[in-house]
Amino acid sequence: MEASEILKKYSPEHENMLAILHALQENNPYNYLDENDLKAAAKYLKTNLSHVYGVATYYTMFSIKPRGRYIIRVCNSPVCHMVGSISIIDELKSILAVDIDNTN
Repeated sequence: MEASEILKKYSPEHENMLAILHALQENNPYNYLDENDLKAAAKYLKTNLSHVYGVATYYTMFSIKPRGRYIIRVCNSPVCHMVGSISIIDELKSILAVDIDNTN
């Protein structure tokens, strides 16, 4: 589906930006927002590209680089380290044969 078809589903109001970005990302076979998607959203919402880019990079649910279909998140805070998150990460890396921030 073309970005223009997706955009037509939403009124061109700023409060629809998150929904628009979700729809554009879900439409991408590599599960990310490419530069054309960001430009299309900015034009449709009559805002500048840097604002849309800022929103897309602020929220962890969006990606501006290709990623896998399934996302696994493991807490990486100091408290989580204390209760064993590093061993969980190491086990996942071993089982899935991927490194952090990589895909298979």
